[in-house]
Amino acid sequence: MIELRSNQLQLAVPLYQNYPYLHGYVASALSGEMGAVSVDDIECPSVGRITLGWANILAGDAATPAAETLLGEILPNTILIPENARWVDAFYGRWGHRLEKWRRITCRGGSWRIETLRDFERRLPSGYTIKQVSCPEEVKGLIQMGDGLIDFPNYPTPEDFLDRGVGFFVERNGEIVSGCTSYAVGGGKSDISVRTRQEHQRRGLAQAVAARMILYCLQDDIEPCWDAPSEAGGNLGKKLGYTYARPYTAFRVLKVREHWNSTSWM
Repeated sequence: MIELRSNQLQLAVPLYQNYPYLHGYVASALSGEMGAVSVDDIECPSVGRITLGWANILAGDAATPAAETLLGEILPNTILIPENARWVDAFYGRWGHRLEKWRRITCRGGSWRIETLRDFERRLPSGYTIKQVSCPEEVKGLIQMGDGLIDFPNYPTPEDFLDRGVGFFVERNGEIVSGCTSYAVGGGKSDISVRTRQEHQRRGLAQAVAARMILYCLQDDIEPCWDAPSEAGGNLGKKLGYTYARPYTAFRVLKVREHWNSTSWM
């Protein structure tokens, strides 16, 4: 596979046109603002691979020898996003049961109800406050909440996040208890990620801070993209105004020993 330079990224656009999932990731990579894009052939590419954060997003013709070569470069513990069922068949043909899988939900924005989003903000319980991330210490506070909000491959430093990304957080008694960030940004789109500390869940915090992020994106003419790692995240997306939710499967290639341990009855 050949990693494309910034002036070659247009070569991969036909492979990812109308890609069904991770719309913000794809736009960020193809714009050259985040991640890496590889294809099998500069002259006439038949398969592509976008690597951004945790995801390896595969596209093109899974039945070609180039697809087999691409899969041969995949290392254990890699998380794969297949474009369609043909890629899933190729995964099982190569790794068999050495695959862990889970369901994600991709959403599309619809007709936004601005007043509804503002109302979600106003419903924030007493004692909680929404603030925009404005300093490196607040970025570090979101990082400490765990994976999924700010990823170092996307933003190498807190200052880089402040320069290129955007985030909001819910604070209570000086502690960050919920956050929403632009996990990936570029090409006029932002992929939204939201997390709430377990002891503060079921209080509407994620709904409120995500609503604030969506309003920010709409005001700045950025398309807010929502791709959830669970059914609960998909349901939250629908509450916020996303009108189309489609499930799909993500895969992780297990190490041989890891696979053996997962199937052993001992």
